[in-house]
Amino acid sequence: MFKILILFLATFLCAGPVLADEITLDYGQAPDRPVMYEHFEIYEEDEEAWEEGAGLLTGRAVSLYAYFPIEGMDDGLVCAYDFSSEDAAKPDIFYADVNFNLALDEGEKFSLAPTRTPGNDFPPGTDFPLCAEKISLAAVAKEGRDPFFINVHLIPAPPEEDYALVYMWCEAWGCCSGRAAIEGREYTLILRDQNVNGSFGDIEGSGEGFDTVTLVPAARSGDDSEPLAQKLRNKMLLGGAALEVAVKAQGRKIVTAPVEVDFGTVAAPDSDIEVTLENAKWGLGVVPAGSKLGLPAGKWSVHSFRRVVKETKAFCKYLGPTKISIKVEPGKTVSLPRLETALTPEVIMRGKGKKKRSLSMVMTTTQGATFKDYRNPGAAKPLPGIPVKILDRSGRTVTEGYFPFG
Repeated sequence: MFKILILFLATFLCAGPVLADEITLDYGQAPDRPVMYEHFEIYEEDEEAWEEGAGLLTGRAVSLYAYFPIEGMDDGLVCAYDFSSEDAAKPDIFYADVNFNLALDEGEKFSLAPTRTPGNDFPPGTDFPLCAEKISLAAVAKEGRDPFFINVHLIPAPPEEDYALVYMWCEAWGCCSGRAAIEGREYTLILRDQNVNGSFGDIEGSGEGFDTVTLVPAARSGDDSEPLAQKLRNKMLLGGAALEVAVKAQGRKIVTAPVEVDFGTVAAPDSDIEVTLENAKWGLGVVPAGSKLGLPAGKWSVHSFRRVVKETKAFCKYLGPTKISIKVEPGKTVSLPRLETALTPEVIMRGKGKKKRSLSMVMTTTQGATFKDYRNPGAAKPLPGIPVKILDRSGRTVTEGYFPFG
């Protein structure tokens, strides 16, 4: 992949008089929580999974085999969560056999603490996730690549239950970031190892997943658009400009060059609706609420949208409806159709017996958009979720609470 990127870089730098821009990046801890890799196999084991060093574990420790979707970890990672004392209410120690010798060695003990940046995409009704940060995966780094690190998040099995229910996932600990100037505006550019394989140059469609590029404006422009993580592509729409993009030096440099392309204009459907559009070639573009955006000509579909309250910055976010699309034509303006926000809820009950029951709720619009998120950054106590009250047939309140947003 790295050789392919070098060839691509040489091609567009030598093809003509187009002036390329080189952006220098530094590697460090990610400023927020990227999208994480989940849905991998995990098995509970006894302490015999460790051939040496199991004496470090307490009687409350839970050992696991975790099969991460990371190249080089085909045999899985032996790990364990444990308690530092008998009266600790939650696990606060994480062990990981990062050198794959089935022994607990020096440097394989990590602190477990509440997730640094809370998210809303963990299973509803469960405890708040814990995180062990900066776990080295030098043992599986490909030749010629720098060692890389991951954060491991987990929601352990409730200690009072008689079954093992452990959720676990991982993310890249670090990212590469630097300052970039595009179309006369300053940004922080963040390049993420989105597929958590130690490479920062995986282009969408390369067969190895993909990495992402995010632009965070250095100064607010008057709209409240959220920075987007764009899939890394050979050609991308960044900061309103159509650019060719290449990654150098294991993510420590990005080189961009402008692309000649015909643009049209897209207008938002309402003064309080911000719409994110997606194009198969150019990725994502955000039309600010009550405003317009220039986009390359072609078919664009609704990826997601937000209803924003300008005075308080509160918003509701919806995914889709992807079936709604528009055709952008060169030099012309097209308005997005109105997007409905009337919701129909569907409640699903999971679990058997009286001991453990959980409810999930999905809310969709008649146009097919799915309710995703609510935030009110200006509120002293933002709502923890969707208020819900469950009544029996007689009208008696059985329970009250919240469905977590997400």
